[in-house]
Amino acid sequence: MLIIEDNKAEVEALKKVVERVEPEAAIAATDNIGEALEYAVANTVSLFIVDIVLVPRKRTDTSGIDFVEAIRNMPQYKYVPVIFVSSLDDPKMHAYQDLHCYSYIQKPLFYSEVEPIVKEALEINCFLENEKPLRLKQDNVLYVIPKPDIIYAYNKAHKMTIVTKKETYGFYYLTCKELLQKLDSPDFIQCSRFTIVNCRQISSIDRSNSIIRFRDCKDYVKLGGRFKKELIKKVNGDS
Repeated sequence: MLIIEDNKAEVEALKKVVERVEPEAAIAATDNIGEALEYAVANTVSLFIVDIVLVPRKRTDTSGIDFVEAIRNMPQYKYVPVIFVSSLDDPKMHAYQDLHCYSYIQKPLFYSEVEPIVKEALEINCFLENEKPLRLKQDNVLYVIPKPDIIYAYNKAHKMTIVTKKETYGFYYLTCKELLQKLDSPDFIQCSRFTIVNCRQISSIDRSNSIIRFRDCKDYVKLGGRFKKELIKKVNGDS
């Protein structure tokens, strides 16, 4: 979590709120946009609490909005919740509509108002975390692939081919283990030494011939002997 606020007393107040809601949360704070951007790039931030005015002596300052505009252009922060705090009368139209702000809190801050908003924002981020797309980089190109669209993936000759509903992607020197880590979802499981399938895409399993067929494509893949028991258990929903 990252708090961007120029008032030290309010930073401490916000930290106390967050610690009550999520005792194990890692909390960073700064009043500098440059430092905030560096932190956001180097770390994974689950919630931003941003003061719109960070330089009060500057009459036209809205640097908090500038910061949020910058992070919204980063794929990893396109949907991460942002809570604006400000003493300005009504920045809501821009904050909510243009920057997809989760909430807006008017100063002065009150625990009774802040705590439920922070709690809800953290909960919704946990949900969004599971919906985040797969991001892979190759030849200085970033590929963003929605996880539900992935049907299966297989590794052959040091090339990982990912088959989706719309197209097929190829990534060199990506192993099944590495792909599963990047997918980070219980929907994906290995069905053989070099193949990963999306369990939600499986239409049928021919156990006698060890063949897996899919809902959204005519392809099929072979089910490896040592992977069969675990995959069938997973597809059947057994614990």
